[in-house]
Amino acid sequence: MKEAVKMITILCRMKVKAERDDEFVNIVRMLSNRVPNECEGCVNYIWIRDSDDPSRFALLEQWSSRGAVYAYLDWLKAILGPPKEGRFDFLPAKIIDLLEDLEIKHHDVVK
Repeated sequence: MKEAVKMITILCRMKVKAERDDEFVNIVRMLSNRVPNECEGCVNYIWIRDSDDPSRFALLEQWSSRGAVYAYLDWLKAILGPPKEGRFDFLPAKIIDLLEDLEIKHHDVVK
């Protein structure tokens, strides 16, 4: 019997530097339009902004496989530039430099 492939679900929570909000929102809008159409294996890609604290955002990503996640990260670096050394060295510096705080966690879907 073939084992089912588990979908990859990632939740990213972040706080944007106050003076960088407009720049961050422009990137979010671009990614929201492009990722679902250009990145194979993207099941869901949803950005939300906190109603009480507009400097806080979250991104819910769902991918068909780990390979799709890695391909997306490569695509992201091709679009936004190289990563920055440090804890989040898999993300473009152009994103990391806009953030005060970032948390990324893998989650399992409850069925």
